[in-house]
Amino acid sequence: MQDLLIKTKIEILDFTESEEKKGASGVWIIPRGSLALHTFPYRDRTFVEFSSFDHKKYLDFLINFKDFRQDNFGQIKI
Repeated sequence: MQDLLIKTKIEILDFTESEEKKGASGVWIIPRGSLALHTFPYRDRTFVEFSSFDHKKYLDFLINFKDFRQDNFGQIKI
């Protein structure tokens, strides 16, 4: 996820992560938004939440994320 932020030229202001038996989470704080990644291994699921008030960077991130996801894991619905 961090590589996608860098590729989209989104500045990372801060990052925090936590891990426990039920999964792990990472949160990137960006100017005027955030990116959160939560894993749920017991359900074989990952949840990604991205928000940004910079509409252009938001769209650029979604395009890069969709390409990354399709290249590595198959089809995705956004």
